[in-house]
Amino acid sequence: MSANRFEELTRVVVSSTSRRQALKTLAVGVLGGALGFGEIHTARAAGCKSSASTCVHSSDCCSKRCFYSGVAGGLVCA
Repeated sequence: MSANRFEELTRVVVSSTSRRQALKTLAVGVLGGALGFGEIHTARAAGCKSSASTCVHSSDCCSKRCFYSGVAGGLVCA
């Protein structure tokens, strides 16, 4: 690639993106990454137990609350 062609290509790339557009793109990328991380956390929690399911620890429950129920006669998720 000749030097003139490289300079021409560089000018096209630089002139087509404003600072504002670059910041918007960066913000969307950061936001998308944060939302993606939230989805991973939700997928991990999918193995949790629903309300009234038997449990051993609070971490077993989606609500993170495992308590003794006299009605159920043992530990259940809130």
